[in-house]
Amino acid sequence: MEAPKEGPIQDQMRDLAMKPLTTTVAGSLLALAGAGYTLADSTPVPHWTVNTLSEDDYNDFKVTALNGDGLMCGYASVPGESWSVQKGFITDGTTHTFFETGEAQYYPQVINDAGVAAGYSSGSEQLVRFEIVDGVPTFTDLGDLGSGGFTPQILKINEAGMITGRVPQGSGVYRAFQWAPESGLLEIMTGTGVEVTDMNEAGEIVGTTPEGAFHWFEGELQLLPGDDALSIDDAGRVVLQTASESETSFHQYELAGGGLQEIFTIDSDLHSETQLMTNDAGQALVIWHIADP
Repeated sequence: MEAPKEGPIQDQMRDLAMKPLTTTVAGSLLALAGAGYTLADSTPVPHWTVNTLSEDDYNDFKVTALNGDGLMCGYASVPGESWSVQKGFITDGTTHTFFETGEAQYYPQVINDAGVAAGYSSGSEQLVRFEIVDGVPTFTDLGDLGSGGFTPQILKINEAGMITGRVPQGSGVYRAFQWAPESGLLEIMTGTGVEVTDMNEAGEIVGTTPEGAFHWFEGELQLLPGDDALSIDDAGRVVLQTASESETSFHQYELAGGGLQEIFTIDSDLHSETQLMTNDAGQALVIWHIADP
């Protein structure tokens, strides 16, 4: 594999997108989102939009996700209640649309670019879809997650409206699931340390178990040649990570018969942490932190 280039980072990277940043201040939420930050020889100029999320009838705004169009989802508490009632919302930073759910606790967690959010109800243990239909906030119960008082972890909702995540069962056991409009709520697997890491637009899911990485699609489960599956793109390419005492390696695995291709390998004694980012063009960016000598 070609070695990383030498020289300033400006010569190697352009158009680095800034991640959204949120911070809570005195019961309101300051949402700071940035885009178009360019690393270049001239002084970079970030483009920011700063909004204060506040509403007289609500306290403690918490944003849980941001989509590609700048819509955010999250929840806020109702002041003056004898116990904390949480109301879900979708907002563009200026107009906040709340989902009136009575005294039920509803928590939107993820949102797609169509503006449809997904989350859960801690009272009814339901998987929930949140959307604004003809200007009217609408929420739909999609099925019983059976969380037994544990907090469900909703990972992703794709543009087709498919939802995936996992539900703690206690003692380190998790149940991974997918909800799809055609099939409803399906269990992927249940076991110790089961983790869902990504889902593409077709609904293919990858994740990790103590036995290794896995791929799941339409009820078929396949183990993959790696310790952890980090991502899957819309072409069905899976990025895998394998670690040993001496090195950490990343590979791309093509499910359609393309086999295993090395992306990057680094000696374990040269780093303390690695991170990998990929896109649908098949490009990969590996970031590692140099360990103290």
